[in-house]
Amino acid sequence: FIDESGDLGFGNKATNYFITSFVLIRDKAGISAKIRKLLKRLHRMRRYSGGELRFSNSNEQVRKYCLREFCSYDFESGVIIVDKRKTAPRLRSKQNILYNYLIVHNVIKTVLPLIAPKEEIVIYIDKSLSEKNREEFNKYVNNKALWIWHNELENRENLKPIDCIHEDSQKEPLLQLADFICGAVFQKYERNNTMFYNIIKSKIAYEIVPW
Repeated sequence: FIDESGDLGFGNKATNYFITSFVLIRDKAGISAKIRKLLKRLHRMRRYSGGELRFSNSNEQVRKYCLREFCSYDFESGVIIVDKRKTAPRLRSKQNILYNYLIVHNVIKTVLPLIAPKEEIVIYIDKSLSEKNREEFNKYVNNKALWIWHNELENRENLKPIDCIHEDSQKEPLLQLADFICGAVFQKYERNNTMFYNIIKSKIAYEIVPW
């Protein structure tokens, strides 16, 4: 389950950092149910009125409450921390290529060593790309996975095709979990505010800095 915070622009109003979070989960149904119950609980407590949990729409109290709750769930996560000021000039005008590389390469390279050859991988990502870019993303995921699987990991067994699901985050609670982790890490790097990161850092197993 993948989400991102910040932007890939390089203008005066652009963010300095682009953060991607990915959540690794085997019990999808169980944790999804917990997040739905958490949202209903916040509604009953009149602390939150949104139709989905979003870090950017939450006040400090709700952010802390949700992050502490998430720490009790059984999952691992990782983050990719990109200081855009260090991005090579040749990549700055190629946002689709940059986006695919930063997200796909680093997530796939982290996930593949953790799985068995015939194990199924499903990637969920927020439905923000155009239809054409979604097709390119899906193709890049599988091509990159095959290359890493056979060349870097030197695995001779076949790898099952990876299913990429581009979903509305309101329909997929686990994207909301990824959103909160991403928001907490973004606050640390972009705003120099470690308050939220310190709550969830025990659940972040991988911190990747591409450059």
